[in-house]
Amino acid sequence: MVTKQLKLIIVVSCFISIAVLAGCGSQSQSTGSIIATERAGNLTVSFSNPKGRFSEGDNDFTVEFKDGGGKPVDAGAITINFDMPAMGSMAHMHSGAKLMTTDKPGVYRGTVNLDMNGSWEVSVIYKGAAGEGKGNFSIIAK
Repeated sequence: MVTKQLKLIIVVSCFISIAVLAGCGSQSQSTGSIIATERAGNLTVSFSNPKGRFSEGDNDFTVEFKDGGGKPVDAGAITINFDMPAMGSMAHMHSGAKLMTTDKPGVYRGTVNLDMNGSWEVSVIYKGAAGEGKGNFSIIAK
């Protein structure tokens, strides 16, 4: 025979489990730690991922475009390139990011493969309803 105390423990455990699972679901929507935030034209562009950095190899990331008031805006057609200039006998390296829209305006999911760790120049170009612009900045892959 199940006592009232045991029933209470079971009910409380179920509620705690549901709360924990709901919390995990919302964390998966997170964009992670900010890697870099820079101006590109009249918009602010922020890169983030769970590691908070880019590294050699395949990198998944989120890029977000915001207006001057901090509101996410659809940037339209976007091109993001990563370049490492030639150094000594090492040839110039180039990698274009692949981007996908999300269900949130101004937020895009991206992937890029970086050939090596080190300093990369990132160029962002956009053209759409928010206007057009470009920006260049550096990131360190490690």
